[in-house]
Amino acid sequence: MFLQIHKAMIKAYEALSHIIFPSSCVGCQRELTISEQFLCLHCEDDLPLARFDSLRENAVVDLFFGRIPIEYGDVFCLFNKKGTVQRLLHYLKYMRQPEIGRYLGLFMGLQILTRPWEEPPDYLIPVPLHPRKKIIRGYNQADELAFGIQRVCESPVLYNMIRRQKNTSSQTKLNRWERYLNANESYEIENFENLPFRAHVAIIDDVITTGATIEGVGQAILAVRPDIRISVMAAALARNA
Repeated sequence: MFLQIHKAMIKAYEALSHIIFPSSCVGCQRELTISEQFLCLHCEDDLPLARFDSLRENAVVDLFFGRIPIEYGDVFCLFNKKGTVQRLLHYLKYMRQPEIGRYLGLFMGLQILTRPWEEPPDYLIPVPLHPRKKIIRGYNQADELAFGIQRVCESPVLYNMIRRQKNTSSQTKLNRWERYLNANESYEIENFENLPFRAHVAIIDDVITTGATIEGVGQAILAVRPDIRISVMAAALARNA
C-alpha cells in the first residue's frame, strides 16, 4: 500500500513539474508532452538510423577491418553536423544530462535484440574518461550508454577494468592521424585475467569517427587477453568515418 502511494506521489510530482517547468524537444525545441522524453515523437521518428542489414554491409566492420578483429559493429544513428543527433550528444556530454545516455542506450540494446546476427555480449566495457575529466563533467557518457544497454541485454558492465593513463585532449578538431596518436597507448588494463576464456565484450562509446579511441582500447585488451572476442557499439557514426 505504501509503495503504491509512493509511486502515485512520484507520478503526480512529475506531472506538476512538467506543467511548471515544461521540457523542450532537443531536436525542434517544441514543448514535450508528459509521455515524451528528450525528443518529440516527430523528431524521434525522424532520427537518421544506421540501418545495417548484415555483417557484410556494415560501415563499422569495414572501418575496423585490419585494425582490430571484431565480432560485429553496431551504431544506433548516423551523425550529422547541426542535426538532432549532434544536439543530443552535446546535451549528454556538456549540458549535464546523463539521462540522455541511458535513453540512447535503451535503443542501442533493443537494436541488438532485433538483429539475429548480433548476440548480446557477455560484458559491456565503456570507453573510460581520464579521472580529472570525469570529475569536471560529473560522469562518463559511455557509462550512461552502457547502463541503458544493460537494462535491455542484461550484460554486466565492467566499469573500472580499463583506465585512461593520460588526460588526452578533445578529439573533435583532430584529423585521423592526430586522433590515433592521441588515443594510442593511453589505457591500463586491470583484472582481465578473471574473465572466462573467449569472453565476448562490447566496447561502448558515444561517437565513432576515425575509430582511433576504440582501436586503442581494443589493442590494450588484446595485448593482455588475445582470446577475448570484441564487438563495438556506439550511439552514432560520423558520416565521414
